[in-house]
Amino acid sequence: MRKRILTPQMVLACLLITLTKVAYAADENRNDKEFIFDHYWSPHSSSSMIISSRALLNEAEDFVFRAKHAQYGIWSRLAITALNDVLDNFLIVANHEVYGHGFRARSLGIPISRYSFDLLGSGGAIYFRFLRRPPADEQLLLTMGGSEANNVLARELLLKNFKNLSLDSRTYSLFFKSYCDLTFYVLSTFLEKKVQNRPGNDIACYIKEINHKHDVDGIDMITLAKGALVFFLNPISYIALWTNLNYLLTGKDAFIIPHLKLGNVNYMPLIRMGLTPFGPMYYLENYIGHGSKTFLVSISGGDSPYYTRGYGGIQLQTTRLWAYKNYDLDVIVTLWCQPKMQLQTSDQIEDKNSWGGLVGINNKFKLGKLISLNASILYKNTGFSEGIVANSGLIFRGGFSLHY
Repeated sequence: MRKRILTPQMVLACLLITLTKVAYAADENRNDKEFIFDHYWSPHSSSSMIISSRALLNEAEDFVFRAKHAQYGIWSRLAITALNDVLDNFLIVANHEVYGHGFRARSLGIPISRYSFDLLGSGGAIYFRFLRRPPADEQLLLTMGGSEANNVLARELLLKNFKNLSLDSRTYSLFFKSYCDLTFYVLSTFLEKKVQNRPGNDIACYIKEINHKHDVDGIDMITLAKGALVFFLNPISYIALWTNLNYLLTGKDAFIIPHLKLGNVNYMPLIRMGLTPFGPMYYLENYIGHGSKTFLVSISGGDSPYYTRGYGGIQLQTTRLWAYKNYDLDVIVTLWCQPKMQLQTSDQIEDKNSWGGLVGINNKFKLGKLISLNASILYKNTGFSEGIVANSGLIFRGGFSLHY
């Protein structure tokens, strides 16, 4: 199979080239297009670029094709859907490898030799250059990083669009592929025995590494496969599956985000599984909308055979919490209770939990009709949080937003 080598810089260049080509096609009713950057090219950075570039491509396609798709018929809709599917596959795989595994490697100081992708973007790999044997949790973070990045992408996509209560079929497709990245990875590994012995399979490696860390065969494929089934409890999963077929058959391209309406408040719960250095974690993500404001209250919890106590946490994240003239302010607060991570070879694995957390603010200042500047500052304790560096310290993010 032919391979192509890609770097984070090349991915960003492609996205920015896309931006300059299609920026003229948008309208004022869309969400802001944010391009956020941070030191380690984290999943929070990549999510902003992928979501915004996907939105810009959608607007370009609408301008060129979809306004006339009714007269072109189902075959033309099938062709453009197939092209969008290839693009979404590439974005998900690139996010998995470059901003998932790659982010964890960069944040831990582990050199990356190269990335490889197949021609249609349906598979990829990352190659590390280990200068030392990593401690147990560093290795686990590297292994989990790919699907972790797509968990962040799916969450950010819903958070940014929940105020609209609808998505088109292309954005739904991107959400579905990112949201089910871990689920389908687990289930395909469980169903195909040959895959479990394939070098580089994240799920098989995770089981091997976490059992080796604790010197106990406590987690197996059946455990993860059962946990992954919570994916099918969410109504949004079935709507996401239906959207492309409905578009092909009818040309309809606006689909609701399922929700409950309680007066002026819109609410949607979503449940999913994630991986942590301690074992599986289950997340109940509550999306709450009121006017232009959206709140995400995420409650997480899990337990594993390696510890006598459970672990978990709670997170609050907002969009457009407070606005005054040209200034917007949002907050993110996370509190967790979890075992100590083994990030140094001298760290001991202990059967006890510690409290920790993260707090941060996101600032947006509008410079004019077309552009805003974004800046965020966060502080966290040492501990595991999806898409965030494991060690304690300050985190800075910055970038810009387009609104026109």
